[in-house]
Amino acid sequence: NKYNIPDGVTIIKNSAFEGSVNLNGTLKLPESLVTIEYNAFKGCSGFIGTLVIPDNVISIEQAAFSGCSNLNDVIFGANLKYLFGNSNATQSSFYGCSAITAMTFLGVVVPVINDTDTATKSNTSYIRKFFSKDSLENLKTIYTYESTLDDYKSAWEEYVPSTVTFSSGSYKLPVLNLAVEYVKSHSVCISWIESLSEEIVGYNVYRDGVLVGTVSNAVFEDCNLDVGTTYKYSVCGYTSLG
Repeated sequence: NKYNIPDGVTIIKNSAFEGSVNLNGTLKLPESLVTIEYNAFKGCSGFIGTLVIPDNVISIEQAAFSGCSNLNDVIFGANLKYLFGNSNATQSSFYGCSAITAMTFLGVVVPVINDTDTATKSNTSYIRKFFSKDSLENLKTIYTYESTLDDYKSAWEEYVPSTVTFSSGSYKLPVLNLAVEYVKSHSVCISWIESLSEEIVGYNVYRDGVLVGTVSNAVFEDCNLDVGTTYKYSVCGYTSLG
């Protein structure tokens, strides 16, 4: 099952879905989304799998996903600037998300963790609370690109639990330089830069969020498309374990 927030929505208002335990499956947020306000999805324990925060999201506020206890991992979009944290761990954006084992950050700039979205730098004690075992008890890995790995480690490594590692080897990381090679009447060919990670053995290709192909090299042709229709593609590597 998938629960879709309609495209065009820019703000999920405070407590909009709070306590909606009957919402089950994966949550799909729209690309138009910019802000997720406080308590927006608090207590929505029916959401499962991977939560993808779209690239346009700038701010995730107080307890926005608190108690979403069956999410497995989170991928944060490229423009995220702010995550809520304070001296009370229960107010953190992802407090009580006990099944999350991985968080992937696609932004070049490390998000600020603080109790106000006007802050220009993180509060180190709030970083500790945000990533604490009380908040994210099963978090194992923070992923980002190799080019930004040192920045994230410098900002956070001192304050996260020793059981959490930083890595650039995630199969969840989208490929770099995804581009269109050519377009025909009913087909398109896309290419990208091959991953340098030895763990990556192939690539999953998604059209509008749906898996449409698997390849071992960095090129893919998609056929039988409808003329005049816009499609969005994404590609992620996968390992021998899946």
